[in-house]
Formats: sequence, C-alpha cells, structure tokens
Amino acid sequence: MPVVLEFASLAGPGAGEAPLRRHRRGLELIHRALTDSDSPYRHVLAALLALLPPPTDADRAAVSRLVAEGPPNEDVGLDPYGS
Repeated sequence: MPVVLEFASLAGPGAGEAPLRRHRRGLELIHRALTDSDSPYRHVLAALLALLPPPTDADRAAVSRLVAEGPPNEDVGLDPYGS
C-alpha cells in the first residue's frame, strides 16, 4: 500500500489515481475489516477513500458479496495435488 500511494502522489491525479479507482472494492474491503477490528489504521483508509469518487451501488454490492463469501480457499503445499 505505501508503494501504491507513493506512486499515486508522484504520478498525479490521472495516472496516480487510476490504480486506486480500479481497486476501490478491495480498499473498501480492507477498510471494513480494519473498522470491524477497531484498528486505528481504519482512519488512513477512510481518508484515502474520501479522496476517491463515491462507491457505486455495484461497488457496495460487490464488497458485501466478498464479505459474505470470505477469503478464497488456497492450495498450499503438495496435498491438494495428490502427492
């Protein structure tokens, strides 16, 4: 996140903001998790999100769906491949 924010500050409003806009749903998801855990870092994400255009209804629905689904299953190690 620090590298992306550094890039955004150096690249300016157009190119710098583009990756943040593209990943707004992920940023919203991180913000929600930080808020749920009462992390002080939630304020950092809230400030960042306030600088972006407001989320659309589709963004809100996608974030809610991601929260409901939980994290994806990961295939770690060789067990999933029948070693």
